[in-house]
Amino acid sequence: MTSKSEASDNKKLVTSLAT
Repeated sequence: MTSKSEASDNKKLVTSLAT
């Protein structure tokens, strides 16, 4: 598990939910 990858996924999820 790469923290960088996780952070990227989290940001994507947050952006998706924020929209």
